[in-house]
Amino acid sequence: MRVTLKGIELLAILGKQAAAQAAFGYQASGAAASSNLPQRGVLLQQHLWSARPWLSSSIRAFAASAKPVGAAQTAAQAAKKPAASPGSFSRWWQAFQQVPTVPKFLGLTGAIPFIALAPPVCKHLTSVLPAEVVDNCAMIQVCYGVTIVSFLGAVHWGVAMSSSLGMASAQAAQMANEAFIYSVLPSLAAWPVALMEPGAGSMVLAMLLPACYLADFARRNKGLPQWYMALRVPLTLAATFGMLLTATRHVHLEFDRAKQIADQAAASKAAADASAGK
Repeated sequence: MRVTLKGIELLAILGKQAAAQAAFGYQASGAAASSNLPQRGVLLQQHLWSARPWLSSSIRAFAASAKPVGAAQTAAQAAKKPAASPGSFSRWWQAFQQVPTVPKFLGLTGAIPFIALAPPVCKHLTSVLPAEVVDNCAMIQVCYGVTIVSFLGAVHWGVAMSSSLGMASAQAAQMANEAFIYSVLPSLAAWPVALMEPGAGSMVLAMLLPACYLADFARRNKGLPQWYMALRVPLTLAATFGMLLTATRHVHLEFDRAKQIADQAAASKAAADASAGK
């Protein structure tokens, strides 16, 4: 729109210039200009031709003045364009790199039993693990999961103790009390699982572990280190995956057992019918 208006103004200026030069030619020609129309046309053509250098310089000046404006607008639009924000994985990876070495090593090592003790995996580790462990791997895994869930609650007990040392307000005392109360809830929910069968217990733990992560995520700004939740992501995924492996295995076992019982019942009924027919 701005370029169009400038073009119209330029054409108007050119028209005025040509008219002024033509009028000057008419006055210079005197009476001959009023009596000889062909000569007027020649004079007008000469004056328009003489205005050609001025026209070229005006166009070049207009182009030079319009180009920086467009470049400035482009630069301004580029400056206003928001920078692309990093993705979720990039943000997590940056936070995970801030985890200290010792808790990172201990945490990742502590996730190994969740995978290694799952029956589909443990049956391939007979050369490494004792036979008693392989035979009871699901029960051992469930007990280990109960211990870890209790440990996740104990983290908040420690946070509450450390924050209560420098307690200076009623609000801080209330936050510490909330942390104390929450810290015992995971263990209260987890330890009854130790009395369940491994199949049912593994399913309950597969739900408790993500629930603890979500609860900790909601309390991430209440005394927890900034890197703590970044460390919890792979640990929670590995632990939940291991418990789901055990739960899936036991579901298949229960299905096979039910099918076997049904087949035995059908065979017994067929045998009874055959003997009754005799």
